[in-house]
Amino acid sequence: MMAAASTLSGLYPVVSTYKIYPESKLFFPSTAPSWPSLHLPPGHHSYLLPGLLLPLLPTRSAPYTKLEGAFEPPSQVRALLAESLSGCTLFQVIDHSGARLGEYEDVSKVEKYKISQEAYDQRQDSVRSFLKRSKLGRYNEEERAQREAETTQRLTEEKAQADAISVGSRCEVQAPGQSPRRGTVMYVGLTDFKPGYWIGVRYDEPLGKNDGSVNGKRYFECQAKYGAFVKPSVVTVGDFPEEDYGLDEM
Repeated sequence: MMAAASTLSGLYPVVSTYKIYPESKLFFPSTAPSWPSLHLPPGHHSYLLPGLLLPLLPTRSAPYTKLEGAFEPPSQVRALLAESLSGCTLFQVIDHSGARLGEYEDVSKVEKYKISQEAYDQRQDSVRSFLKRSKLGRYNEEERAQREAETTQRLTEEKAQADAISVGSRCEVQAPGQSPRRGTVMYVGLTDFKPGYWIGVRYDEPLGKNDGSVNGKRYFECQAKYGAFVKPSVVTVGDFPEEDYGLDEM
């Protein structure tokens, strides 16, 4: 595992700190000029471990081994590591030039492979081709038809429930995991923010999430935190007067 921390170019040296295990391959970031990668001494199995951007501090059990100055990797650095490598080792690489700091931050400079949709469809070694041959995901006609049928049935049931709810009716909302909330129905129908049928409710208390608008579109008027949109299945219409908590007597 390795970690790196750096400072701004031109102000302070760029310091990168690494935590190296014997069974690893050392990877230098762009702040270490001309050191793209380095295999550890012979006899150590080499593979690249994921890096974590976390600062590492020296301890008595794992002091720093500092690499500073002009090196000709990989030979000199490999020899230096071989002298002190045991268990895991912490060491620093200090680049005073800052010449390659942020080299890959602008992804627009990175050359990208491009292919047209038509050419991609003709390839036989692509993920899309594999999914088509295996009839998986959206290319499984039977599964897709079943999902569409389930969606249609769910919308039909929601519409029937919504048709039984009228704007202006008193109601009680019993959402899973929440206490009952009373209010007035202010909106019934489809919305732009999510598919399906929704019931807009103005609660008697500030127990909602909005003021009757979502994503800039207004569906009804109410005070902030008094409005909410819920599914028809959790709404019961009936004689639900506002609850009196006796606050007027205090």
